[in-house]
Amino acid sequence: MDALFQAQLLGEFRFFVRGCLLDIPAQRQRGLLAVLLADCPRAVSARRLAEYLWDGSRPSNERAALHIHMTRLRRLLVRADCRLGSAIRTGQGSYRIDCDGLSTDLAAYREATRVAMEARHSGDLAAERRHLEQALALWRGELLEDVPLAGAYDEKRLQLRDGHLWVMERVNEVRIAMGDSLLAVPELRRLAMADPLRESTWYLLMRALLEAGRSAEAVAAFHTARDVFVSELGVEPGVRLRELFHELLAA
Repeated sequence: MDALFQAQLLGEFRFFVRGCLLDIPAQRQRGLLAVLLADCPRAVSARRLAEYLWDGSRPSNERAALHIHMTRLRRLLVRADCRLGSAIRTGQGSYRIDCDGLSTDLAAYREATRVAMEARHSGDLAAERRHLEQALALWRGELLEDVPLAGAYDEKRLQLRDGHLWVMERVNEVRIAMGDSLLAVPELRRLAMADPLRESTWYLLMRALLEAGRSAEAVAAFHTARDVFVSELGVEPGVRLRELFHELLAA
């Protein structure tokens, strides 16, 4: 059965009530709901919420301002569906979403990566790959990318982004191990161009090219990576990359 309430938190923020998109025109109330949904079912302190919502010119009484916006958000949710009226719980200076029938893409993404890690620890590459690819399919973009939040929220976005980079690298590492190097090459090349200082991506790209029988391209990838590291950081590539390069030359 489909969830009564669905939240899309990866990429543009969208909240659906019984399949219908809920319009939340007020910026603060939209931000409040988005942040609470992203942390659901955990509670978020009032102090932390204020840090996320206001950057620079904060209201003189943050708690009072937060209470006003929370009251307005609750009213909006009540109008959308009576069950949502009590979804936002208050306790000990914090707020949380507690609602049956709620699903979020972020929760599904985290569950897919968790199950993938279990499969990895048990040595089941096929299951690990399947669940990692499920996670990739759920990723539409950065966490709440169209919600204007204060700089204090950047750390949460960065943590999730770093974790997603690892997921993208790992799924391609598994593809290489399963003999699907040709499938891994284009995505790894794109990742290397997007973040050229990430040595682990260059290593996987070179490995995929080598396994695909494209040794000349793998050598060229090493030289590209080396040029970037030398010009940007003033250092040579790391040991693992150099060892793979020597393996290529000896092949």
